[in-house]
Amino acid sequence: MLAAMRSYSLDDVRATRKRRDSWWTVFMVDPVACRVALFVANRTEITPNALTRFSLVLGMASAVCFAANRLVLGAVLFYVSFMIDCVDGKIARLKGTGTPFGLWLDYVGDRIRVVCCAFGIAYGQYAATGRLAYVLLGAGIAILDLFRYVNAPQMKRVRQTVKARRRVARREEMAAMREAMAVESMAQGSGYDVSSSSPHEFPDLAYEYPDHVYGSYDPAEQLPGPYEPCDNSDADGQGRRDIAAHGPMIPRQASGPADSLASTQPISRGRLSHAPPSPGPAPYDQGHPTEAAEPRARLRQRLGDFLARYRVRTHLMSGIEFHAAVFVAAPLMGASALLPVTTGAGALLVINEIFLVYRMWLSTRALAAGAVPKSPDDQHVRTDPFFTGV
Repeated sequence: MLAAMRSYSLDDVRATRKRRDSWWTVFMVDPVACRVALFVANRTEITPNALTRFSLVLGMASAVCFAANRLVLGAVLFYVSFMIDCVDGKIARLKGTGTPFGLWLDYVGDRIRVVCCAFGIAYGQYAATGRLAYVLLGAGIAILDLFRYVNAPQMKRVRQTVKARRRVARREEMAAMREAMAVESMAQGSGYDVSSSSPHEFPDLAYEYPDHVYGSYDPAEQLPGPYEPCDNSDADGQGRRDIAAHGPMIPRQASGPADSLASTQPISRGRLSHAPPSPGPAPYDQGHPTEAAEPRARLRQRLGDFLARYRVRTHLMSGIEFHAAVFVAAPLMGASALLPVTTGAGALLVINEIFLVYRMWLSTRALAAGAVPKSPDDQHVRTDPFFTGV
């Protein structure tokens, strides 16, 4: 039975990792979880749901150790529980055996493990020292974790709503812009329809170009090349048929010999009724950074490249790092580190959540005010008809 199973490689398992993850998971958990997942996938038939249940059992054992004031053992069991919790997701994505119930079980199992471990730490330290601060510490851990997991889905819904409304607003903006450009083009056009196939519908365009646009034009001068100026006097309408076949012509100015390039005079900017703006710094040109800002820009670029290369999200303290600090790092450092480490980690988590809420509020405020916030890719894109992207 096992011989007929597919053999997976370590690269196959690594391909199931999340595109971006917390730095604790990337550097401290995934190197172990990937190899455990490889063994489970090739040597066993354990399902992802079975791994989730086993992770929950290990979490309960960790809580019991914390309650018995066995902090080091409790920290090791919590780490193994979290590592197995990462393995079940990798197995589900690797074999395609994930289920909707497994998603619910994984979510609820995480909450049960955290609450029970927080209660275990509070009970164990209060029983050992009699200090009420540890009871408040356990309550604070549980409240912060529950708030984060209640707030995160709601923030995701808000972001999705903002993105959907932003897309609708951009489509409406582009449609209005195209309509305005079409109306302006028609208003400034020559007033004829070159799409008609009837030669009698084309006026004598060679004499209808306004002087203030193309300069003076001498009808007696014949243009070189395959296109000749129209002549309404031709009996067979050959000039009109040339326009119908090739489109309207732009006459040359008679300021020099007809066979010389100098005969074409540049059109002055004042003569164009729809002239492009005068030269200046392009809005899509961000300019050169100052000497003081250049090192900071290079540092940010290198940091961004490093984080992207190692799949690390750009935050310092999220829920996963908070759990690692409270249930792994602090117990390993000893009972005296529980209060300061947990307080510091909790403060960083609150700052991170406030920052995320603030960014969400800015995006919703911009929509409420009728402004469409643009993405970084759209900041320097011109939408006027003279911009060609060159």
